[in-house]
Amino acid sequence: MSQSRVPPGRRFSIRWLRLLLLAGFALGIAALPGRSDVIILKDGYSIHGKVGTEQTIITDKLSGESIITKKLNGLSTVDDGPRWTVFSANSKRVGEISDFNKFADFVHLKRPFIPITTSKEPALITLESQTEFDARWQRKQVFRSKLNPRDFYKIDQQIDILTPQYARFNSFTHVWASYYLTRELGPELVRRLLSTHPDFIEKDGKADVGKRAKLIRFLIQAEWLNEAEEEVDRLIKDLPAESKRAEELRDDIKEVRLEQSMVEIERARAGGRHGFAQSTLKRLPKEQVPAKFTVKVAGFKAEYEATSAKFNDAKRHLGELSKQAGPSFKDLTDAADFISAELHLDTTSRLDLFLTLAEQAEVALKAQKKPIHTPEQLLSAAICGWLMGNTSTETKVDVARSRLKAREVALKYLRESNSAKRRDMFTEYQKDKDTLPFDELEKLISLLPPPEAEKEIPTGPVTRNSGPLPSTTVGVSYLLQLPPEYQHGRSYPLLIILGQGGERPSDTLKKFGDLPARYGFIVAVLEWGAGFESSYNYTEEEQVKVTG
Repeated sequence: MSQSRVPPGRRFSIRWLRLLLLAGFALGIAALPGRSDVIILKDGYSIHGKVGTEQTIITDKLSGESIITKKLNGLSTVDDGPRWTVFSANSKRVGEISDFNKFADFVHLKRPFIPITTSKEPALITLESQTEFDARWQRKQVFRSKLNPRDFYKIDQQIDILTPQYARFNSFTHVWASYYLTRELGPELVRRLLSTHPDFIEKDGKADVGKRAKLIRFLIQAEWLNEAEEEVDRLIKDLPAESKRAEELRDDIKEVRLEQSMVEIERARAGGRHGFAQSTLKRLPKEQVPAKFTVKVAGFKAEYEATSAKFNDAKRHLGELSKQAGPSFKDLTDAADFISAELHLDTTSRLDLFLTLAEQAEVALKAQKKPIHTPEQLLSAAICGWLMGNTSTETKVDVARSRLKAREVALKYLRESNSAKRRDMFTEYQKDKDTLPFDELEKLISLLPPPEAEKEIPTGPVTRNSGPLPSTTVGVSYLLQLPPEYQHGRSYPLLIILGQGGERPSDTLKKFGDLPARYGFIVAVLEWGAGFESSYNYTEEEQVKVTG
C-alpha cells in the first residue's frame, strides 16, 4: 500500500497518514537520506527507500516512565521521498538488502526557500490558471472556491527540491507542500528547470564538461535515456576533447538500458508475455551484455528454447496420434483437438509425462519395434495430464473418459445460471458410476478454462456488463482491457479501477498508461458515474456493484 504526499483535494490521505503517525510509525518526512534499503516482497516486487517500523510505547506502572520500542509483528514502512509504502513486517517481506542503494549519488538540487506567510491551505478549490515556472523555479496559481465560486485564492509556488526521483513544491503564501515523482513532471519541463539552475548554467556561455556530465547523470538517474543520449551527443559536438568522458557516460546509458531490458523481460515472463520476452532477448547485443547479466540471459534463452521445443513436440504428437487412433476413439481425438487449441507455453508442463511416453513410442517405431503404449493409451495420458496435472497422468482409456465426462459436466454446470437446474445436474452426476472423488474433482476444476470463454479475444478496451445483480437488474457496465498475449487457460491478476465520478472509463484507463499491460493485469474500469454517485459514497449497494 503506497501513499503519496499530495496537495489539497485528497485530504483523506493526509488525515490517514497523520493517524499512522499518532499510532507510532517511525516515518521519515525529510528529504531522502544518502543511504537507503531495499525490501523484496514475496512476489519479487522491490521497494527502495528508508525503512521505518511501527513502534509502541511501554509504560512502567510503578515508576511511570515510558520507553518507545519496536512493535512486535507490527507493520513496516519505506520512505522513498514522495511516498510512504506500508507493508507487513513478517510474512510479506522475504528480503532486506542494505548494500544496494538505488538512490546513491542521486543529483540532489535545492533552491533557497523562505515562506512569507503561514496561511492554511484553502479547502475545496479548483485550479483556474497558472503561470509557467520562471528561472527561480517559481510560478503563480489562481484557484476558485467550490463553496463560493466568487472567491478566488492566489497561491505562489516554488520547487525547492528536485532529484531524479522526486520534486517538492512549496508555497510562499500558504502552508502547502506537495511531492511529485519527477517522471510525473516530464523530461521537457525538468530539462527547462535544470537549464536555469546554478549547477548547470555555464559561465559566459562556454561549455563546461563538469556541468554537462552532472546533467547527463541526472537524466540517466531519472531513466530518461534518450534525453541523456542527446546530451552526450551535444557534449561531443561542443567539446571534442572530452569525447572519452562522453563515451564513458554513453556506456553508463547502455548499461541502464540493459538493466531496464532485463527487468522488462522478467516482468514479461511473470505476466505471460512470452513473445515480448523472447523478442527482447533476441534484440540484446551479444557483445555488449555485461558479465553480471550473461548467465541470466543464457538461462532465459535456454528455458525458452526448451519450453518452445516441448510446445511444438506436444502439438505434433497430439496431431499424429489422433490420426493413428481407431474410429471408436473419436472422443479422445476430439479431446486432443481442444488440448492442442488451449495449449500455450505456460501449460506445457502438464504434458511432460505424456511427451516422455510419446517420444518412447516414436523411438520404438523408428527401430521397428512395438511401442509399449497404443495411440489410444498415449492420448489418454495427454488427456489425464491436461485435465488433472502432470502428476495425475494415466494411460487407461476408461480413466481418461471419466475425467472428460467430469470436465464436460463441470463446464455445463458453471454455464448454467438457474440454481434449480444446477442442483439437478449435480444430483445426476453423483449417481454416475464414474463420478470422480472430491480431491480429483478439485484438481480438475482448478485447471478448467473459463466456462464462457470468448472465441475472439479482444485486443483493445471493450465495454462489458456484469448482468443482473441483487441491487440492480440492469447490472454494472465496465471497460475491460486484457493484457497482451492473453490466454484463456492462464491465471491473471485482476485490477479493478474506480474512476472519478462522471469521468469516462476510457479517460481513467489512459491515466495508467501501459503499466497494467506490462505487469500482465486484467483491468476492469467501472462506469462509476453511470447509476452511481458522482462522488465516492461507498455504500453496501455500491459494494455489491463493485464485487458483481
